[in-house]
Amino acid sequence: MGAADASGVAPSLLRHFSNRICPLGSVPRAQYRLPHFTPVAPVHPNPAQRFTAELLPRIIERLHRLSHGTLHGEVLPPEIPDEPGRLRVWAPARANAGRFAYPLDITLSWDSWEVDRLFATGGETRFAEYLDALAGKLDAWQEPRQFDINTRTQADPTVLIGGLDFEHLMR
Repeated sequence: MGAADASGVAPSLLRHFSNRICPLGSVPRAQYRLPHFTPVAPVHPNPAQRFTAELLPRIIERLHRLSHGTLHGEVLPPEIPDEPGRLRVWAPARANAGRFAYPLDITLSWDSWEVDRLFATGGETRFAEYLDALAGKLDAWQEPRQFDINTRTQADPTVLIGGLDFEHLMR
């Protein structure tokens, strides 16, 4: 290749591309343009992947704040590709104060259709309202699922609360 001209493009490269863009002589040399290649923006992951990466950490943060740091959260990978991740909520039982026999170990999983809806119009508002209602949801789940947030214990070794949606108990 030769030295670059005023446009910064080597003449042999310019001839190579200009013959493909416009026939020689049809456009003055000053107007020759090389094809412009714009880097492709990264493809946004599907809603389940976005939920796992962006929203589950926000749920963990809210649970941690609601429990004054006693509840811990861990994002679990999806069991099936393209499904949302799950959330493991756990805490050691309070010493000598357990209502149930096992320390808290709850897995939360959300319905994939509900997760998809979070990335549609109004989804961010819906999710914010869900976070605000989370304390009430936890309270409502305790008796039917036999766990106790206060003593950080539960009746079974593990508890699965699945098929969750993002509706609210309170408005």
